[in-house]
Amino acid sequence: DDVDRFTAIHIGTGVPAGEVVCGSDSFLATTKLDVHFTGVGAHAGGRPEEGRNALLAAAQATLALHGLAQHSGGVARVNVGVLQAGTGRNVVADCALLKVETRGITNQVNDDIYQQALRVIAGAAAMYGVEQQVTLMGAARSCTPTQPWVDFIHQQADALGIFDSVVDRKAQAAGSEDATYMMERVRQRGGQASYVIFGCDLAAGHHNARFDFDEQVMPDAITLLATLALNQAQYGETR
Repeated sequence: DDVDRFTAIHIGTGVPAGEVVCGSDSFLATTKLDVHFTGVGAHAGGRPEEGRNALLAAAQATLALHGLAQHSGGVARVNVGVLQAGTGRNVVADCALLKVETRGITNQVNDDIYQQALRVIAGAAAMYGVEQQVTLMGAARSCTPTQPWVDFIHQQADALGIFDSVVDRKAQAAGSEDATYMMERVRQRGGQASYVIFGCDLAAGHHNARFDFDEQVMPDAITLLATLALNQAQYGETR
């Protein structure tokens, strides 16, 4: 609440080594949810009609959820990252778990996709006569950096002379960031906020099993952050 100037950072995200993006606004709003389906177990050979199959409800929901990612408002995403179900090959599954996320280019797009996802989940449960419970596990919002602070970061990065390229904005593939909650709050309270991306060489993409990064990005990033902290008193004078 009492922060005047806020800067979050990330490395990689498709930005080439030697480049710094002073105000990334590519992060998507997102909602994370766990879905528990509860059915009735039964012997799959002897009394299958007595069961209510939570696994099939989860599988139906998974396929339907992955068909949702369209929105006239812009980029949208849905992903089911985990499906766990059942207890044995000869048992009608009485339980299933989905770990799901929705994303959107704006808060409204994400909220719309999330509400559609809830309807899909409820519909899949109804199809197979099982109960469903949705638990919210996390979320993040989209947020636009404040241009005056982006301009100041750009000025300080240029003055250092250690970056090959300094840009204000750049369209790049990005995930989501809970730092956007803090950015929004700082802005609401009259402060300045931005999200800086430091480009670097990656052995493989983010969340790939072979992911690794060139550590040379670290001293350059620390140098810029220290410079912002040491020179932030100049901010009001340069606006």
